Amino acid sequence: MYNSSYQEVYMFEKFFKLSEHNSSVRTEVIAGVTTFITMAYIIFVNPQFLNLFGDPNLSEIALPITATATATCLTAGIMTILMGIFTNYPLALASGMGLNAIVAYQLAVPMGSFKPALGVIVIEGIIISILVITRLRESIMNAIPLPLKHAIGVGIGFFIALIGLEQGGIIKSDPDTIITLGDINTF
Repeated sequence: MYNSSYQEVYMFEKFFKLSEHNSSVRTEVIAGVTTFITMAYIIFVNPQFLNLFGDPNLSEIALPITATATATCLTAGIMTILMGIFTNYPLALASGMGLNAIVAYQLAVPMGSFKPALGVIVIEGIIISILVITRLRESIMNAIPLPLKHAIGVGIGFFIALIGLEQGGIIKSDPDTIITLGDINTF
């Protein structure tokens, strides 16, 4: 029994070249568990975004929570495994919390359906794949100034915060001022 376990550890070490990267099986397992715990919130938050947070006014276009949770888990698991096997990089891949907000609230809601939004995602995936294969993606990313990269991240963060504040009733839409405070008495 000990011999079989030793062989598995050796195969793991040999395949991922852990000693070359100054790592060990124990370190990688701890890092994997830590990464999972850090990212586990995505299992619950992504389906809520795609379900449009259960908004009764949007129930006709919202995606079912169980299906999106399953898809979120399977996609993240499969893509993370493929990342490890094909690139030997210890990166976990999962749904982006900024992009799901944009897809849900800037594409699906105005279009009245997730179908066109998902079509846009397929087209975007094809374009990104072509850019990566031709190495144009790296040139484009290098051409974007660092302050603009930071500003994009901040903008997405503010957008997610805006959605949270609206869903929490702290702010609401207003035709005159775009947004206004929600009913403070309901807090």
